[in-house]
Amino acid sequence: MPEKEKKSSKKSSAADEPPLTAVERLQSLNLVSRIASEWNNHLGISDRTLAEFVINLAERRIKSFLKEAFVKEGGSLYNVQLSEEDSLDGKLRVGLVSSAIERDVDAISSFRNDLISNGAGETIPPTFAARILRAV
Repeated sequence: MPEKEKKSSKKSSAADEPPLTAVERLQSLNLVSRIASEWNNHLGISDRTLAEFVINLAERRIKSFLKEAFVKEGGSLYNVQLSEEDSLDGKLRVGLVSSAIERDVDAISSFRNDLISNGAGETIPPTFAARILRAV
């Protein structure tokens, strides 16, 4: 019996999360459509499953970027410098995060390498990777 208790204490799964609202679902579908369109424009492949996979990779890279920024600033996102003209007033704005990650060469090249290592091919330019990160 103790083994079953250990198994149930694993990380929460998607089933534990509350269902998406109608607006969240529409936003998700819109994002998948935009990424599929970008992928189609670049490689001529229009696949929703591929778009969802790329979104997952981008979300992981963005979380990694934010975590690194969080650690650099001593554990406070309020001190993360996202732009030179930053007047955050104690708030972290999503637009500033996306523009900051779009300017971060390491994050872009890491995401590009994620795409290449998952079979996207060597022809993925950094500008394409940056557009995907910004869209997500």
